[in-house]
Amino acid sequence: MSLGSQIAANLPYLRRYARALTGSQATGDAFVRAMLEAVVADAALMASLDGGRVPLYRAFTKVWASAQLADAPVAGASTSEHEAGAQLRLGAITPPARQALLLTTLEDFTTAEAAAILELDNAAVAALVAEAVAEIEAEQKTSVLIIEDEPLIAMQLEDLVSGLGHT
Repeated sequence: MSLGSQIAANLPYLRRYARALTGSQATGDAFVRAMLEAVVADAALMASLDGGRVPLYRAFTKVWASAQLADAPVAGASTSEHEAGAQLRLGAITPPARQALLLTTLEDFTTAEAAAILELDNAAVAALVAEAVAEIEAEQKTSVLIIEDEPLIAMQLEDLVSGLGHT
């Protein structure tokens, strides 16, 4: 399979990752386009892409990091309320942890593959994923106030909420 065919086969997945990482399809596509332009301009970078998804995502990560937008919050127009909520939660995660989480969950890379993409060791990637999960869990914790005029229903609701681990 030619390099162009390899890139074309993985491009939809890279675009999905870029959108999740940046928070908007337009911004994600701009980064993918910038990465592809860099590949065309640099023969060594082009040669490094042979080998599937990992080298492609590594090249994208370098372009994304070189733009110095890694410290910027995730932004962009979302198409639905659920997507907006997910982007808000992802935006609260520090950029390296967000990358590690997206690579291992959304893109289904192994920890070793994500480590190769991010140029870190396996333990660092595992720690970043754990950090991202902890940050998401911290965002989701909330208190619940139950107001019900029927005492029996109020007690049942309170028992149900307590059983879910919320206070």
